[in-house]
Amino acid sequence: MMLNNRLAVIYARFSSSSQREESIEGQLKACYDYAKREGYSVVGEYIDRALSGTDAEHRPDFQRMIGNSNEKLFSYVLVYQFDRFARNRYDSALYKRRLRDNGVQVISVKENVGNDPSGVMLEGILETLAEYYSADLALKIRRGQATNSEHCRFNGGSIPLGYRVNSDRKFEIDPSTAPLIKRVFEEVAEGRSMKELIAELNSEGFRNARGRPFNKNSFKRILRNRRYMGIYIFGDAIVPGGMPQIVQEDLFEKVQNRLDSRQHEADIQTDYMLTGKLFCGYCHDMMVGVSGTSVTGRTYRYYVCRNARKGACDKKSVRKELVEDFILEECRRQLTAERITEIAVEVARLVQKDLGENTHLRCLEKQLEQVKRKIANLLDALETGAEADFILDRIRERRDEKNALEVEIAKEKANRPTLDEDAILFFLDELREGNIRSKKYRTMLFNVFVNQVYLYEDRAVLFFNAGKQEIEITKQLREDVEGILENDSSTEGASAPPKVISR
Repeated sequence: MMLNNRLAVIYARFSSSSQREESIEGQLKACYDYAKREGYSVVGEYIDRALSGTDAEHRPDFQRMIGNSNEKLFSYVLVYQFDRFARNRYDSALYKRRLRDNGVQVISVKENVGNDPSGVMLEGILETLAEYYSADLALKIRRGQATNSEHCRFNGGSIPLGYRVNSDRKFEIDPSTAPLIKRVFEEVAEGRSMKELIAELNSEGFRNARGRPFNKNSFKRILRNRRYMGIYIFGDAIVPGGMPQIVQEDLFEKVQNRLDSRQHEADIQTDYMLTGKLFCGYCHDMMVGVSGTSVTGRTYRYYVCRNARKGACDKKSVRKELVEDFILEECRRQLTAERITEIAVEVARLVQKDLGENTHLRCLEKQLEQVKRKIANLLDALETGAEADFILDRIRERRDEKNALEVEIAKEKANRPTLDEDAILFFLDELREGNIRSKKYRTMLFNVFVNQVYLYEDRAVLFFNAGKQEIEITKQLREDVEGILENDSSTEGASAPPKVISR
């Protein structure tokens, strides 16, 4: 069942330390008024009272809201202003990304859709870099932890097809199934259809590791399993060469590239990447992604003005691929050497500003200094001949407290990587050379650069996060998809009405 894409919740926060902030009641009224005016159905409230905006982890209702977003019960979070959501750009980027992964968008009822351009651009860059740094850090951690699994023994669970476990609980090649694994990788690498290959293997009597017929999911798990390159994996431990190799690295990578290419194409077709950023030039309402099926069964995807769907605007629909590819190229044109330098300087300035505003880190560091002073005082007391047993117990307690604080400080710093101009310049240079057919790359460009796009029949007005003024492009971007649906070359059947599939 498709989720009603107008379901929203309200998040409100009030800090008693500030007497000038809008009250909880005022925030709720403004959000409810906005929801009524714009056609949102409010299905819940999340309220944190007398709690700091800079420490998202210690706001219980905020965390409950983030967790509930996994359940797909709402599509929007309404806040009075963006600083009610988070005052720290790092937290804002982190939690907006988590919500967006669950199909949820944050809307400020008192600010423009895009917030301030520099800030939005910073969040987009931080999101992307956070993914990179997290993956890189995780890899380094796993390599370090690999020493704990130096014996590379089987630790329970299912044994991957192609292997068996000997009396020493070590993996070894299963001569009866390992050739099948090699065959599967070779045929997929040569372009063989997975559907066709699965049917063939099942008809030949082959079964997966659980003794069941192959399906698409179990087949993909085999093709994505790095153990076949001889890499022992358990938990966070990764040991290259820790188990026998069945598939060579170049063959494995060739298969991954084929799988990624197929997935990127599918993702690009089904995801409406400009949702929340694309607006009708005439009525200024949001344009949403919809699909329709022609009489031949072919699916067409396009953006349409919400008011046009109600008969209140004359804006025609536009093909999804046309407008997204067009704006993508405009984003890439923003990445000139001069513009890249300007962006790097501005983002580096904002990063340093946000680091200085990290009150949670400063609080932890202050607590650590206090604990260190207490330990020093206890050591002085011990030297003066105070009761030794009591003092030693207190020292142990304070040292445990010190160790815990140091761990928290390390985590806080790890979550907020320091980015200088050189790092940002490198990132933007890499961004200029990305694969335009990759969903991840396209999403990255749109998130980093696009603030708002106003679409007319004969032109588009683009507002980028990088730049001081709008860009007006005169270009015919409209394609009457409803006409295509009605006038498809086939004469059989009737055209299906467009079906809304946007979030």
